[in-house]
Amino acid sequence: MHPRRAGQRRGRARARDGERGSASAQFVLLTPVLVLFLLLFLGIGRLTHARALVNDAAAQAARAATLNYINPGQATAAAQQAAAAALAEGGLSCASDTVTVDTGNDRPGGTITVQLACHVTLAQAVAAGFPGSATITASFTSPVDIYVPDPGSGS
Repeated sequence: MHPRRAGQRRGRARARDGERGSASAQFVLLTPVLVLFLLLFLGIGRLTHARALVNDAAAQAARAATLNYINPGQATAAAQQAAAAALAEGGLSCASDTVTVDTGNDRPGGTITVQLACHVTLAQAVAAGFPGSATITASFTSPVDIYVPDPGSGS
């Protein structure tokens, strides 16, 4: 064996000895940060899913209001039932929800607009233990069928 090469090997071994355990130390330091990012990512995804459920519930409520339209009171009741059913089916429970039905243009060929506001606690919607709460709102407009009899005409 050549004397110079043996010395070079010892120098590399000493350099490696100084780095011993650094990979596990890096792993220990980075793991909580990675878990935090994962929980944040999951939380934002769940909150986005909750918004999609509220949008869908508003659309279903508006459609139910136009399909079951005889008078504004019945349209409002149908919209509230449809919104509650859609949110329950999606697995989102609102601490409080408000369904507002605008029947100002409720003639055949007109439109009915439903606004839905769902107040959720973020711990429920996100499941990552986020503090606080949020109100998720959605609005949807559905056309009234032109072949529905006009309730004001008496026919």
